[in-house]
Amino acid sequence: MQPSRLLARVRDGRGAEGVLPIAAIVLAALAVRAIAWHRTGVLFNDGPTFIGLARLIELGHWDAVFAHPFHPMYPAAISAMHSWIDNWESAAVAVSALSGACASAVLFVLLRRAFDLRCAYVGALLLAFHPYAVEHSADVQSDGLYTLLFLASVTALWWACTSRRFHWAAAAGALSGLAYWVRPEGLGVALIGCAMAGVLIGLRRWPLWSGVGWVGALSLAAAIVVGPYLIVLHDQSGSWMITQKKSLVLASAMSQASPLPAEVIAREPFLETVVRGPRVSAPPAMPARAVLVGAPAEAVLELLKKTSETLRPAFVCVALVGILFGIRRNVSREAFFAILAGVYLALLYLLVLQAGYVSKRHTLPVAILLFGYLAAGTVRIGQWLANAPTWFGSSPLRHPARWSMALGVGIAIGISIPTTFQARRADRIAERQAAVWLSTQPDAKRGPVAAGKQRVAYYAGAPHVRLPDSGTADALTSLQAAGAEYLIIDDHYLEENPALRRAAEAGMKVIHRTHAGGYSASVFRLDAVERAPSSGAG
Repeated sequence: MQPSRLLARVRDGRGAEGVLPIAAIVLAALAVRAIAWHRTGVLFNDGPTFIGLARLIELGHWDAVFAHPFHPMYPAAISAMHSWIDNWESAAVAVSALSGACASAVLFVLLRRAFDLRCAYVGALLLAFHPYAVEHSADVQSDGLYTLLFLASVTALWWACTSRRFHWAAAAGALSGLAYWVRPEGLGVALIGCAMAGVLIGLRRWPLWSGVGWVGALSLAAAIVVGPYLIVLHDQSGSWMITQKKSLVLASAMSQASPLPAEVIAREPFLETVVRGPRVSAPPAMPARAVLVGAPAEAVLELLKKTSETLRPAFVCVALVGILFGIRRNVSREAFFAILAGVYLALLYLLVLQAGYVSKRHTLPVAILLFGYLAAGTVRIGQWLANAPTWFGSSPLRHPARWSMALGVGIAIGISIPTTFQARRADRIAERQAAVWLSTQPDAKRGPVAAGKQRVAYYAGAPHVRLPDSGTADALTSLQAAGAEYLIIDDHYLEENPALRRAAEAGMKVIHRTHAGGYSASVFRLDAVERAPSSGAG
């Protein structure tokens, strides 16, 4: 094949050669996520739970896995990856990074169909480098795998809606069901698809029997994939439910019944925390951010703020440019993405009302639904910049279409890179080093550890004890009553918690200190406390 024809096939995304650019984007996305993980000081706080569930799968304790509120697909993927990568953390991050990188390819396919080839390339590149997409798929988190399956289900649903083909409807239902096995909101794509079809049938845009068959294919495929998990939940709880996930307040009071044999917990003490939750040293206080519960106006503001932060304010403006100036109007496309984004925002609104918070992890899929418009705005801004010489009477740039993409994407990625590659949780490295030191002490491997985050106990290889509230009258007694033998805490948090500071002043014994990156952490031994004499001693 002549070089000119080869380049044309690559440029137009045709044939096997058309795969080369998106393959390069996927490899770039994977490299970016590898660098981001390398610059991460400690893993995400839910990471130890996912690794623990994967370990339980490897040991064959599926009953304990299904009894846990977290959905099991990500731990199952970690367990499968562990057969190739010996280190558990590396295996977990590999699943996340590979999924997050492949999500760029799936987004390319979606935007290629719904928008055009330029928007597809630009959107895939932007997702490859987007700071929060990188952050959440370069750690021990389920978000990378969820994003991949969510986008795959949305892509199949778009094809199903535009072609009215039953097999694409079935694919959308099955992929939505797989996304549900990662996180409960994954089932939303199938439910929204059924609602869309119902509206189109009601408006007589679709023939009745053809539409009913389409909905049947979508629903049946989703039910086949989701059904086994729903049956397991019913057997365990005695009632039908779609998830065991709870709000922040309820999650702090997990059942203390352990389905694991005692010898398993004895070999791997942190598994106690995975299956039973952390030991509670005092009744947990209502989280400060839960003040939003039952406050609709504040919940709306919090949701809009978090969504804007996830997409990034500069990109919100670019997406508006794309909506207003960047694309030719397509009512079906705009309705499709508006309904998807609107329903998911409504679900997140309910989450804010119930749990009192919403994070970038929750709003990221909604933000990605706007990437087609973000890509269109990026291309339009690039076109304006490419034509800038003509504003001053100069000759226009040669190949303005290429320059428009290069300038737009260069600026967008340039905005993302500083945040994408910044060090994460460097202030927690001292705590990690303290916990790792404790895990090396032969007489301390099984002693429960009190810490602000469960990952600290994970690094120490011990069960986790939740820290008492700052207003607790006797923090030391509370910790000892919960069985804590050690306390690992950084100096900054110790200063901010009066109850723990009083306990330290009362004679908690410091057995080790670590320093890293300008931060310090201490290991206290709680079962050998030397009480300070009372002020009335002679």
